[in-house]
Amino acid sequence: MNIQSYNDKILHSETIRASRSEKIATVNLLKHLQEVSRRKLFVDFGHSTLSKYIVAELGYSESEAWTRIQAMRLLKTVPAAAEKIEVGQLSLSNASLLQGFIQDNGIQKEPAKVVEALKKAEALSNRKLKQEFKPQEPKDKKITISIKLQEKIKKLQASWGEMHEVEILEALIDEKLRAIELKVETTQTTKPSSSIPTRYLPISVRREIFGRLLIRKAINKYEPLVIL
Repeated sequence: MNIQSYNDKILHSETIRASRSEKIATVNLLKHLQEVSRRKLFVDFGHSTLSKYIVAELGYSESEAWTRIQAMRLLKTVPAAAEKIEVGQLSLSNASLLQGFIQDNGIQKEPAKVVEALKKAEALSNRKLKQEFKPQEPKDKKITISIKLQEKIKKLQASWGEMHEVEILEALIDEKLRAIELKVETTQTTKPSSSIPTRYLPISVRREIFGRLLIRKAINKYEPLVIL
C-alpha cells in the first residue's frame, strides 16, 4: 500500500511498527557480528579487523562501525542489554558508551555497579551520558610503550579509524594467531598418510652405512673386516 494513502491513525501505528522492526533488526545485526568476530570471518574476506569488515562489507562509516562493535560487546557483558535495545529503552550510541565505561573501569564482574551504569545509560541523553562516563586513567595494568611504537600505532589508527591502542594490539595478535591456525591446518592436511616413520631407512641403505662404519673401524684398528 502507498504510505501517502494512510490516514493519520494508520500512519502513526505503522511508523511505530517500523521503529520496532528497526530495533529488533539492530539487535539481530549485533548478534551476527558477534559470530563473525568469534569465527574471525573478517580475515577470510581480506580484512585485518572487524571494524574494516563492517565498513567495507556492510557499508557503515568508521564511527558507526565502532559504535556497533562496542554495542555488540555489551550484549556479552550485559545480556539484558539486548532486550533494552529492542524495546527502545537503550539507544545504540548509549550502549556503546556503556560498554566503554565498563571496560575502562573494569567493573565487568561487579553486578551492582554494572546495573547502576545501565540505569544511567537508559535515563540520560547521549550528550549527558558522555559527561557522566568520562574516561578515567586505568589504575593498574598499564603498558609502557616506546615513542617509536606509538608512532607506528598512530599510523594504524589513521588507517583503521578510531581504535584504542589495546584494540589495535588485540587485532594484530588475532591476525597472527589466525595465520598460525591456518599454517597448522595446512600442515595437517599435507601430512603423509603412511604409518612408516619419516626417519625410516631401507635395509639396503642401512647395510651400506653399517659396512662403511666397519671399514672405517677396521682401518683405524687394523682388524679383519667382515661386511654383511
